[in-house]
Amino acid sequence: MDAHELDAMIGGPDVSAVDAPEPVDAAPIITAGKGGDQTYRLMIPLKVNGRWLRAVTVRLPTQGDIDDWGNGVLVSPREMFCRLTGLDPYVVKALRWPDSEQLHLVFRDIVPEFMMER
Repeated sequence: MDAHELDAMIGGPDVSAVDAPEPVDAAPIITAGKGGDQTYRLMIPLKVNGRWLRAVTVRLPTQGDIDDWGNGVLVSPREMFCRLTGLDPYVVKALRWPDSEQLHLVFRDIVPEFMMER
């Protein structure tokens, strides 16, 4: 399951890394998708609302995303990260290192540099 397949989460999802299986692979796996999106296969999957989250796709920002950034609708890189990945902030907080690191590196490669300055 990819993050974009998760049901809408109100009031925070039920996230569990306690019963996560052993890491999938010792090396991160990132694949390029259509239109420049990049999908990262989690080394340590999370169980979110009873379903395994095994991969996260970081999509390229649209002009609308960039406009929302410039107009203050999105006020932090974390908000943009959540928008581009489809992850709820609670799920982002539950990501294990090095999965969090790899996803943020992908994010930094995808967004315009000025978005990282806030």
